Amino acid sequence: MNADFLHESTDLVAKVLYARPSSTYDSMAESGAVGTNADWENNQAESWYIEAQRQGEEAVISGLIKNDKTAIEAGLKMFDWGFAQQSADGGFEGTGDPFHSTSLFVHAVARSLLLIEQSPLAQEYTDLVEVYK
Repeated sequence: MNADFLHESTDLVAKVLYARPSSTYDSMAESGAVGTNADWENNQAESWYIEAQRQGEEAVISGLIKNDKTAIEAGLKMFDWGFAQQSADGGFEGTGDPFHSTSLFVHAVARSLLLIEQSPLAQEYTDLVEVYK
């Protein structure tokens, strides 16, 4: 395993940041939208922000650490919602802050994929990681 996953899975980090995997997705909409994006879907917000979907990173990591596949799948669903908003040119047209918001989302997805690859569950998610890449 790589140092990044080992760091995230230390007792201290796991107990403080990732103690309850369900808390990372309990506010996710059925569609996978998170926070203001769920409100936007329901016409309760004027704009959406792709960066809100970075919550998927916490769900994936906590799921990997706690061997909670429900959390992992929820995190991936958050990412899928985000990518469903992607324009043909690769951007996220309509997001409230195109540069900053997009960079936060892309970082969360990329880091999550790296941690999946470094985790004991890597083999189980190999095909899925390749699809995201």
